[in-house]
Amino acid sequence: MDVAIVVQHYPPYLAGAELQAQVLARVLAAHCGRCDVITTRYESSLPSRSEDGAVRILRLSTLGRGNLRSCVNFVTGFLCLLARGGKYGAIHAKCLSPFSLGAILGAKLRGCGTILTVCCTGENGDIPTVKEHRLGRFLWWGFMKTDIFVAQTPVQVEYVMEQGIPKGRVETVPNMLQTVPSGLPSPASRAGARAKLRVPDRPTVLFVGRLIPEKGLAELQSAWNQVRLKHDATLMIVGEGPEEATLASWAAGSKGLSDSVRLLGRQVPVDACYCASDILILPSHSEAFGNVVAEAMSYGLAVITTPVGLAQVWIENGRNGLVVDGSTQSLVDATRVLLADADFSSRLGEAAHHDALDLFAPTQVLPYYLDLYKRVSGRNKEAKPGYA
Repeated sequence: MDVAIVVQHYPPYLAGAELQAQVLARVLAAHCGRCDVITTRYESSLPSRSEDGAVRILRLSTLGRGNLRSCVNFVTGFLCLLARGGKYGAIHAKCLSPFSLGAILGAKLRGCGTILTVCCTGENGDIPTVKEHRLGRFLWWGFMKTDIFVAQTPVQVEYVMEQGIPKGRVETVPNMLQTVPSGLPSPASRAGARAKLRVPDRPTVLFVGRLIPEKGLAELQSAWNQVRLKHDATLMIVGEGPEEATLASWAAGSKGLSDSVRLLGRQVPVDACYCASDILILPSHSEAFGNVVAEAMSYGLAVITTPVGLAQVWIENGRNGLVVDGSTQSLVDATRVLLADADFSSRLGEAAHHDALDLFAPTQVLPYYLDLYKRVSGRNKEAKPGYA
């Protein structure tokens, strides 16, 4: 059965949903021999058609800004799937974007099964944003034509159902790991990774994420001001965003901080940063899933995080990570415990590594998607031949 991934943006655009679309497309292509990705040509320099191994990428032209671009994306998504939808047993759309909506409606008219992943939750999540739009009633009516909604955690299922989607049309499928480490990094490999990143060879705490207030950066800064006074350790901050200048000023403006804080900006891939670190700290206020937590777990890092995203379900406090309330003091206490007890930190990391591979490795997640694609294609039995 042929499947197409539909996403408004696709790498080289780098964000969580887009990278997950790329991972899924590559895994599907490896399993099925081929996978199509349908997306927008959000930059004119991008080719309209390209290939990534067995993944065929079709980029549809777009133009304008704001509402005009949204309308154009809706129309191009609709027309493309109206023409091509008959080729696929199912399309899998990522996030509730105008492009996804157009594609879903076009695909339904062609008898194609449809799946939609809800990427963002909370007050500013995908669904409330759609419903609060001036055309919210019409837009939501269109999205409700989707056969199956995918939530990334069981807790997210409850959120999706609260938005009015019946239980029988919501399924839990966690995100996939981008890379699957063959084993736990050795002390020598950690030291080598630190050398490549030009950070000191000493215990290292890692933050990875967009540099925005919602990631708990203010609490992280306050906590590190205290942690560094008692521990010879490094805080590596990986990412970019509006708080970058504030973080740089903080790191440079206090005596001793410049020796213990490294701002590495965006790192692609992030693997070397995971290999160089002992602890991941993510004091985020809100996460739909938390890809960096799953990735850090797979590399055997001891994780300190708040009870959001996957941590609400798959991190057991004290067994495979530490779940804290996100306050400055809770971050200080948890970080000090792990830095002071390397054996405890290693035990958490080892348990996290095994759990991540059992839960989030592509070989574990793909069968769930294959089952969903088969189910939704069976619901739309009168699929018609495609035009292209």
